[in-house]
Amino acid sequence: MRNMTEAEMTDVVLQRYANTPDPRLRTIMHSLIRLCMRSSATYG
Repeated sequence: MRNMTEAEMTDVVLQRYANTPDPRLRTIMHSLIRLCMRSSATYG
């Protein structure tokens, strides 16, 4: 596995959820993923 930046990793995870059929769930998951990635970057 290659080294990825935080932004690349976030994009990969968001792409996994891009086809979530329920738009509300997709929005919630995207927000949760972004929050988790920011938190992990902050608290490392």
